Amino acid sequence: MNIINLRDVGEKFRIPFKYDRRIIWQEFWALRNVTFTVRKGECIGIIGENGSGKSTLLKIIAGILPPDEGEVEVNGTVSSLLEVGAGFNPELTGKENIHLQCSLFGLNRRKTEEIFRSIAHFSDLGDFLYAPLKSYSGGMYVRLAFSIAVHLDPDILLIDDILAVGDTYFQKKCIDRIEELKKSGKTLILVSHDLNLLNRLCDRGILLREGKLIHDGSLEELVPFYIQTVGERQGVIMVKKAPLTLIFNNGKFFLNWKEFSLFCHWGGHTCLLHRGNIYPSIDATWECQRRGETIHCKGEHLNLPVIEEWQLTFLTTHEVLWKVRWKLKETVELQKLQVSFIVPKSYNRWVTT
Repeated sequence: MNIINLRDVGEKFRIPFKYDRRIIWQEFWALRNVTFTVRKGECIGIIGENGSGKSTLLKIIAGILPPDEGEVEVNGTVSSLLEVGAGFNPELTGKENIHLQCSLFGLNRRKTEEIFRSIAHFSDLGDFLYAPLKSYSGGMYVRLAFSIAVHLDPDILLIDDILAVGDTYFQKKCIDRIEELKKSGKTLILVSHDLNLLNRLCDRGILLREGKLIHDGSLEELVPFYIQTVGERQGVIMVKKAPLTLIFNNGKFFLNWKEFSLFCHWGGHTCLLHRGNIYPSIDATWECQRRGETIHCKGEHLNLPVIEEWQLTFLTTHEVLWKVRWKLKETVELQKLQVSFIVPKSYNRWVTT
């Protein structure tokens, strides 16, 4: 049973850009053509670079933002942790804010009193529950917000990277609680830059880039792909020739067999040794372009008068040719040139160098 359905969802903002004395309003699509479903009891991790639309997506699911395009169907009660302090009244005390949030969620006074003690114990705020929220630190806000959200017994819990604000002890406490909610059959959607956390908690991942859904699948497939493609846009390019995918990313390249990475995090790269210092290709500034099934890349080292030129070409569906050329802008003594790629041990029998 699907508890959440999104079909071709888009969200548009009008933003004023100020140029000297002129103001020009421009449309910005934070999300466009996003479609996916969430089954009851699933734990979904959403990742992407800053500005990719992750928080906007959670606000649409929570009902805070109506979509400008498409349809959203949510079958259940939703509790959300989207921004530190969101939905709280800073003039009220912690206890008064607990009562306020519970009333907004539809709980009567008796039910609120029943769960207040559990919220107070979990938050571990002590006497600060009786102090106004404007005296709280960011971490104290998180403690209160998370404690309320997980005790409201929602069908769906949305969390937007808010756990990064809390201390290590409370983060562990929150993660343990999330695992309890998961075991109890609650539906969870988490946004985080902590890929290890998402790997631990989530059944499935969604990757957003520039407002579009790029990948929807297992975290085992998604995390390597995200790591391989995150970075400056002018230095990232991808070519597919089934079953292989070739990705160049700002001075390193990767080969994926179907959905599985054949290279480790460093991928294929070069290193220059000059006067005892190592200059890897990932430290250069890169530009790249694609011509058919060939990627042409040019990288300029900032601290060394050297320009690298790469050419990566699919020869067949199982062969890739990698050519590297170095150009010296001035006379410089290079002690060593090294071309290498780091491959997981389990794949060593497949690769010869």
